[in-house]
Formats: sequence, C-alpha cells, structure tokens
Amino acid sequence: MKLFLDTEFTDLVPGNKLISIALVDENEEWFYAELTDTYELKQCSEFVKNSVLPFLRGGKFRMSSYDCALKIGNWI
Repeated sequence: MKLFLDTEFTDLVPGNKLISIALVDENEEWFYAELTDTYELKQCSEFVKNSVLPFLRGGKFRMSSYDCALKIGNWI
C-alpha cells in the first residue's frame, strides 16, 4: 500500500513544531489530524498565521499527539 503524506509546521526553521498531518492511500481513504499539544501560536511564522491556521478544520480533527499516534496506527 502506498501512502501520501502532507504536513503543516509552525515554520521552516530548525526546531519547528508539527501542526497537522494528513495521509491518503491509493484508494483515496484519508486520515487527518490537527495537533493540540505540539505548538503555541507564538511559535508560528506570519505566513503560517495568515495562510495555514485559517484553513484548519477544527472540531473532531483536533487531538493530542498521543491520540493522533493511536488513530494513525489504527487507520493504517
């Protein structure tokens, strides 16, 4: 099975933090999560604040990094 990965980070510098992760398989089944415990708004670049954060989906997609790891494992 091939998986395609997309991520968003707080910035493009060393020490950046993961904001969201998306995986899509060859059958177009997908997994998406927004992490609630990996970053703070002050760590985000102006680009991320203006061009990434407004497009996050929120709701059921928000979860801790621990829950995300469990859900990705179950999804795969």
